[in-house]
Amino acid sequence: MNADKKIYLTGRDKQSGATIIIIIISLIVLTVIGVAIYSLTSTATRGQVIAQGAPKAFYIAESGIRIAISEFRIVPQTDTVARDNKIISLQGLVIPLPNNQGQFLLDISPDWVYAVTAQSGTTINLYFPGSVRSGLTFPTGGILKKKGYSTIRFFNSVPVMGSFSAPNGTPIRFTFATAYPYTFNAGDEGYIGYAYNSPQTVNVGGNLVLDNTGGIASIFPPENGTIYVEHIATYPLPPNGSGLTYTVMSQYTYDARIVGSTTVTLTNIQAVPGTPAAFPLVIVFGGYVDNIALTSRIYLGKTIAIQSTSTYGN
Repeated sequence: MNADKKIYLTGRDKQSGATIIIIIISLIVLTVIGVAIYSLTSTATRGQVIAQGAPKAFYIAESGIRIAISEFRIVPQTDTVARDNKIISLQGLVIPLPNNQGQFLLDISPDWVYAVTAQSGTTINLYFPGSVRSGLTFPTGGILKKKGYSTIRFFNSVPVMGSFSAPNGTPIRFTFATAYPYTFNAGDEGYIGYAYNSPQTVNVGGNLVLDNTGGIASIFPPENGTIYVEHIATYPLPPNGSGLTYTVMSQYTYDARIVGSTTVTLTNIQAVPGTPAAFPLVIVFGGYVDNIALTSRIYLGKTIAIQSTSTYGN
């Protein structure tokens, strides 16, 4: 037996259905509004935490810089070996703060090299006592100078650098066409530089404009750098002269490095107090004064780049 059942909605039943739909829509609207309010509240809270954490992270990083400087200054300036070892001990150091307040990571990049063991010949293996400064590259034709000696060699290929590792630092290998004239004994330091073919005179506060052929500008720090300017005077050989060579090494600071297409400009040249720096600074290349051969070489000074990266809280 088959039966059909039909349901008919009266006007009252239709009104009840409409009421249910309105209630459902209202709940959906209230839910959306609630989620939006939660999202806004959550975003505002996170924004407040970030706003409060940013200056704290900055101060933590600044503390790292101050600690690194104070640790370095404890070592006497005359003890170069101890200073190099101090830089190596600080490189990559992570110092956590109490109560899980955060931590900072140090990155120390000096601009000079030193010998771990005796080195001589056409290949010399030295080390940066720390990491390599970001952006520092070496084109072919640079100079390696042993501290305290005037005779140099031009390296005839780009030096090969490795990665930092304790206890020595970052290795760098120099190759020369002929043997280096001196032996780098353990602890001896060296400077890297170039002989510029751009004679000029710079007064105090002036700018030093140098040739940028081959991208040599990358050797100088981008700001707050120091340079050594080596003036070499060679007298004629006997009987007309003594045949002696005299060298004067002066140290200067500059504010910023401005790189152009063919030149690099070091701005606001100043003398480093306590050094034999003098003005005007005269840069010569292969020139003569009173039959005396003159030349100038410019080296990276004893500049240290210190970077502190902080983490605040979690």
